[in-house]
This record gives sequence, C-alpha cells and structure tokens, in this order.
Amino acid sequence: MPRKRQPHNKTISMQESHAYIVPLDEVIATKKFSKLFRDKILTKYSVAQAHLIAHVLDTFPLSREDGHAVPLPYNVLWKKFPSLYKDGELQQLLDDGIFDRDYFSPSEHKCYYYVAGATLLAWLEEDKREKYIESLLNEPLVRLVDGQRAAALKHLLFDNEGKTIPALNKQALASLTTNIVNYQELDWELNLLARDSERGDYRQRQRQRLKVQIITSYIRSILRQKHWTISQGGRPLLVYVPAYKGSRFGRLFERGGGMQAMPKALKQVAYDFLSVHAYNYDVRSCHVALIAQLCREEGHPLPVLEEYVSHKDAKQEYARKAQMDVQLWKACIISLFYGSQLGKNRHFSLYRDMWESYEAGDAPYTEVDVDRTYENFLNVGLPFIQARQVWLQILKDKIVPRLTYKTNFVMNQVGCTKKIPDACTVAELRAMSSFVCIGYEAAFIDHLMTLHEAYGWENRSIEHDGLITQGRIPEEAIAKARNLSAFYTAHLEEAFF
Repeated sequence: MPRKRQPHNKTISMQESHAYIVPLDEVIATKKFSKLFRDKILTKYSVAQAHLIAHVLDTFPLSREDGHAVPLPYNVLWKKFPSLYKDGELQQLLDDGIFDRDYFSPSEHKCYYYVAGATLLAWLEEDKREKYIESLLNEPLVRLVDGQRAAALKHLLFDNEGKTIPALNKQALASLTTNIVNYQELDWELNLLARDSERGDYRQRQRQRLKVQIITSYIRSILRQKHWTISQGGRPLLVYVPAYKGSRFGRLFERGGGMQAMPKALKQVAYDFLSVHAYNYDVRSCHVALIAQLCREEGHPLPVLEEYVSHKDAKQEYARKAQMDVQLWKACIISLFYGSQLGKNRHFSLYRDMWESYEAGDAPYTEVDVDRTYENFLNVGLPFIQARQVWLQILKDKIVPRLTYKTNFVMNQVGCTKKIPDACTVAELRAMSSFVCIGYEAAFIDHLMTLHEAYGWENRSIEHDGLITQGRIPEEAIAKARNLSAFYTAHLEEAFF
C-alpha cells in the first residue's frame, strides 16, 4: 500500500491528478490489454470496470507518486462511470485484488490513490514473458467496449475540417497498398527502450517511459491493420495495409502514427533489410530550396538561399558554426521561414524548438544554455533572417495574388484551398508561408508516387518531404515529378539506413 501523503492544499483537478479518462472509442487493446482483457477481464467484469483498469494500466507508468499510484477523484469516476458506485463495481475490483488504494479525506481535499493489486500484478508479470509485437501477430486487437476485434482503419479522404482531399492526394493514396517492416528488430529495440525506462534519474525514467508508450501506440495502430508475415532472405517480415488521412495543407499522415511517426532510429532497424531493397528518399533542404526558387522566379533571387541549397553539407557547416545540433538547426531554419517571431519566448516556435531540443537530451541544462544557443543562431543566421523578410514580402505581394483561386481564396500546388486573410499579420503570413511550401512539397511527392508503376518501384511509406520505397526511383521519374509539380529545384537524395 502507498504510504500516507501530506494533505493537499487544494482540490485536485483532472489534469493535475492524471485522471483524464480516454473516450471509449479511442481505447483499443495494447499488448497488456488484448489477451488480458479478452480472457481475464471482459469475461468477468463490466465495460465500466474494464475501462477503469485500462485507464490505470495506461497511466501508472507515468505517475510520479509512490508505487506509480494514480489519483482518481470521486467526482470524475461518478461522472464517467456511475455504475462503479451504484452497483458496487469498484468495491468488487478492490475485493478481487485488481486495485489497492490508500485513504480518502474530503476535509484535506484528498482523493484515493490507486495502485495495481496482487491479481493485476500477477497478470502483468505473466504478460511480460512475451515479446510485444510477436505475441500479437496472430492475436487480434480488441475493442474495450465489447471485446470484439477492432476494425482495421481505411484511408480517410477528408482533412480535419471535413473537406474532401484533393484529387492528387487520392491518386497518391491509391498507389500505397502495403508496407513491410522487420518486426523482430522492432521488438528487440522496444525491449531495450523498456529496460532504459528503469534506469537513470526520475526525469530520465519518465521521459523514456513516455517514449515507450508513444512508440507502442504506433505499433498498436500497425497491428490493428490487416497484416501477415512473409520470409525473405531468411528474415521474417511483417506486411501490413497502411491507412492515411489528409490535412488542410496537403500533407498525408498515417492514421495512428504507424511507421511514419516512428523515431528515425526505429525506422532504421525496421527497414534495414537488404532482401527487399528498401530505399529512403528525402528532398534536400526542401522548403529552403523551394523558397529560393519562388523568389528567383519573381525576380528577387536570394544568394544566401541559393548557396545553401547548392551545397549538400551546408546545414552541417552552419550548425557547426552556430554550435547547434544539425536537426535543431534545420528545425530553426524552417520555423524562421514560416514566419516565427524572434524573441526569447517559449510561445515562439523557433525559441521553443531550442527548449525542446535540450529537453529531449540527457544532459542537464539551464535557461542560460538555451539563451546562448538562441544568440548563436541569431549571429550565424542573420543572412537568413534578412532573406526571410524578403520572402514574406514576396509571398504577400506576388505569390498569393498569383495563386488566387476564385474570390478571396488561394490554392496551393497540391490542390488545397485557404481563405485569404483580410489583414496579413505576422501570424497569417506564417500560416500562408507553410500553406504554400507544403503544397509544393506534397505535390512533388504525390506526383512521384503516382509514377511507381510506370518506372518500376513500390511505395511503402510517405515521409512528407520524402518517400520509403521498395526498389530504386530512377532519375527520369524524379525529373517528371519536378515538372508536374512545378517544384523544379527539388533534389531527391537517397538517405542510407
């Protein structure tokens, strides 16, 4: 049982107590939910009881309380699942050893803290003996609401606002039928991450636990899809049918994250099998190259951008001068040309990128370190800041009028539309900049995907400004995609796994 804690000075809110209850239609079985829920829980307990168990299992790894206890206020449970109290269902879970809890005190504004009981701990220990992905290959993921198989997701031909995605997006999705990954290597890496989550100080452990949870949610979305295994070159591989959704700027996102959202290190192990000839392509300095092209077409060439995109290692050299990580430099340059405000304010995307970069690392840091990195970027990136001013003015005066579609709307290169704002504030220009750039990026990748049959490769995964394929993309196809999308300076590079 958790030790008694000091009384709280205020009522615990849902956010502060980690008591947010995930909606039923969002809860799909993970490894610890699938066999466990179907064979042990859903056959014995009600939906409300099963939902509470699912919530605690999904929450307690991130709890900072003793024993990973999860505080659950009475009013939250009563509002969400009144049967837990009316029908004695909560007491049944306590009697059966599913949960233990400490004391409750209205006078101290103290709610119960729940931890896994002896029965639930025994089930979880049994579950640990199996590999995560391998144990689920032949076991369907189930819906918590009724224990039945969760339906596989399909391509969603709408954006977040309910608008139908452009025809080019649909054609690209039609060319994407299966993806192939090395599930054994993914299993091994996931096991290593889980071990790492038990090492280090509190901050390091929590960050690793959150990372493991996010990655397992991506794997869960993959295993929810129709899938099967094959053997090539002596390696067992997982084949699954991916599902994507559209967005209002034209990018396509894999539903549930899937392989598209995986960290690069896990993509490396998942696709690193020579037997199927997997290739990873991305556009070099994609948006910088595009902005340089558009400014040149409008009669205002920007030498610093032209020089940047013409040298393959330019980003490494600039990052070294600024004493920054290369990925952080890239993120800051993109934020800059999307119109991010300059200033030491974590609400500004450029400065926030720096904070998040330090936070993602293992080394201790202070605000002084972040400020020093920001000053280094300003000093080295001054020519880019000046070029940004020229770009935003060209965007406002020439690009938007040229792309105007009907009245008061602009259409980007992939076919998405956006209302022209009445006043071009910094925020509106930032949104318009990303809208135009992402449109060209998506048009180039989508046109490239539609050429796969004519030029003999298979599309596996969309990477926004890149593509993972089975088979090499010939230069003729790349040149054709440039002409079809009008992104004439797109330089598609092969990035080795």
